[in-house]
Amino acid sequence: MLSAYSMEAFLHLVAGVLLVGQCLFWVVMAVALGRETGAQESVRLLETINRGAWPPVGVPRALRLSLPVLGWCFLLALGATGGLLVARHAPFPDGLFAGHFGHVLAAKMALFCLLLVGHAIATFRPRRGIAFVNGALALLIVGVSALLRH
Repeated sequence: MLSAYSMEAFLHLVAGVLLVGQCLFWVVMAVALGRETGAQESVRLLETINRGAWPPVGVPRALRLSLPVLGWCFLLALGATGGLLVARHAPFPDGLFAGHFGHVLAAKMALFCLLLVGHAIATFRPRRGIAFVNGALALLIVGVSALLRH
């Protein structure tokens, strides 16, 4: 049977994989549309894609989630499970952001906050540039996460 820590870590990893996948989807779409269309048409098509729903088939339209809402679900799951995982390591006698673990955690949280801002922008104004920024941020967070050790 899985411990609570193992379950939280598993859910955190799954949500992270799904979010990185969504960010890479937007990067691929931004690159493809940039090659095939002009700037105005690219923006129009990105906005159309942004209104898309998931899953595309098999579920009544009223129950589908828009792509931005799906991203917010992943971000919420990451924030919640990340908070639970950090809480498991408490107390931090020298402070939460002290030592190697704390510094890396601070960097990860800063990148996560930037990704939240990027996703908020992309929710209302999907553009090629923000897709590239969010994709880079998502991959940076994964890289920084690999440095977390305790």
